[in-house]
Amino acid sequence: MSGSLSGKSVMITGATAGIGLESAVGAAGEGAFVIGTGRDENRCAAAREMILRRVPGARVVFACANLASQQGVRSLATQVLTLLEQDGRSSLDVLVNNAGTYCGRKTFTTDGIEKTLAVNHLAPFYLTHLLLPLIQAAPVGRVVTVSSNSHYHATLNPERVSNPLFYFGLWAYQSSKLANVLFS
Repeated sequence: MSGSLSGKSVMITGATAGIGLESAVGAAGEGAFVIGTGRDENRCAAAREMILRRVPGARVVFACANLASQQGVRSLATQVLTLLEQDGRSSLDVLVNNAGTYCGRKTFTTDGIEKTLAVNHLAPFYLTHLLLPLIQAAPVGRVVTVSSNSHYHATLNPERVSNPLFYFGLWAYQSSKLANVLFS
């Protein structure tokens, strides 16, 4: 996306650390209204304070949600709609799907889905679907899904991806990132 983010609305998942936090700082520095997300309220508050220290006067809010749960994704979409409305907005200019996880052992979510797939792929897929009307309402809406080059070494078995017979953390991560690329 070229040009300034001044006056735009930008939502970034996983904005409490790493790439997500730095993206939030950058967007806030360009004048965007930033909605950051994280799964821990204390980390969200700390990230918001850090952004405000680095970008005084930034317009940044945080929503807290557990993206390992489909209910958490729905809750996040509702929170985002509310935050946009409170700011007098009816659209979302940029959605950055950045949140991710790596699990060394096979773990299942409350929805019965392998956690790496749930957080790294299904959550951004579902969140994008839920927020798509807001993104389409923006003059030039954008969706950015952060992946990694590990997808180059991945295979994807649609029949076993949500519950692989043999679990290897790196394989699950690579498969989830390949799913991101195919989705994007």
